[in-house]
Amino acid sequence: MTRIFEEIKKEIGFSFPENTIFEHSDVLKLVKDKNSFTIYYSEKRELMQAALIAKANADLQEYCVEERRHFDDMCFFIDCSRNGVLTVETMKKLMRNVAMLGYNALMIYTEDTYEVNNEPVFGFLRGRYS
Repeated sequence: MTRIFEEIKKEIGFSFPENTIFEHSDVLKLVKDKNSFTIYYSEKRELMQAALIAKANADLQEYCVEERRHFDDMCFFIDCSRNGVLTVETMKKLMRNVAMLGYNALMIYTEDTYEVNNEPVFGFLRGRYS
């Protein structure tokens, strides 16, 4: 679980206060009063969303945001062909960002942008993945 908090800190520079209460629920709900946060969530992506909401409302003393998920799965599909190969670090950043928007999957479309053993031309001059 600490990994998710590290990813949030890395991406948007936000950390939940130490007295934050995390409760499992079927709906994302973020409640902030003057002294604490309470977050109701069911998936890690909802913690990412909660962090984004909390950072956006940092100047407010109290608020309550509730969001009901309309889809169990939301997938972001990215084309990494035609000289569009992303670096691993850029791909990780993209994953963090789409998670904060509520996505829980990312698919990569590739053609010949990866290496194949004993095929030196496969992916040649295409920014191939190894």
